[in-house]
Amino acid sequence: DLRFPPCAASPRTMVYDSEEVLKILHEEGRGQVVAYLAGHLHRGGYAVDAHGIHHVTVQSPLNFAHCYAIVDVHDDRLELVGGKGGIPSRTLPFPPMASR
Repeated sequence: DLRFPPCAASPRTMVYDSEEVLKILHEEGRGQVVAYLAGHLHRGGYAVDAHGIHHVTVQSPLNFAHCYAIVDVHDDRLELVGGKGGIPSRTLPFPPMASR
């Protein structure tokens, strides 16, 4: 099933070619794409799909003032740190194939 995880996006805010985007992420990005960060879902969202790709939708600055986080890149994970405006700090471990 090529749909963005429902916890990370809503059908109303989905890009029209989401199935094509996911196919590219899963096939062409295999072992290289570890996260997909997007915006527009006002409440925000997070999910990991069956391919181990993290889908992070940041909260809207309309609902949460000064909405941002810093992404630290490590050999085996991404760290969203210092989340502000409702964005939680979190660890996004790389799928096994993407670790170096």
